[in-house]
This record gives sequence, C-alpha cells and structure tokens, in this order.
Amino acid sequence: MDALSQQHLAKVGQFIEYLQQENGTGSPWAKALYDLFAPVREAATDMTETEIDHLIDEELDAVRRDRLY
Repeated sequence: MDALSQQHLAKVGQFIEYLQQENGTGSPWAKALYDLFAPVREAATDMTETEIDHLIDEELDAVRRDRLY
C-alpha cells in the first residue's frame, strides 16, 4: 500500500487548519468545503490516526481496483 509521507501529511494538516480558520470568516469556498466535510470530522472523532489511515488505504485500494476493470 502507498502511504503519505510525513511531508504530505503535514501539508494536509496545514490545509485543514486553514479551512478551520476560514470557517465563517474567510472565503465562501473554504466555508462550503469545511461544511461539506462536517460529517467526516464528526465520524472520525472517536477514531485513532491509525484507524483513519487504514480506512483511507482501503478506499484507495478499492478505487484503484475499479480503475483496472
């Protein structure tokens, strides 16, 4: 399985922080994106980082399999 490098994970984290800062005070697209992912954030509150990584890896594998057929 492919894994995100620490550098890429840090960039994802920075982007999420940006969206949180923009929520309600910044650009409309940032608020819309932040709101769109509200169910994802809520569902992940009780998950560990390892569980989230595993779930993402499973979904990526499924998408890659679908592209092959």
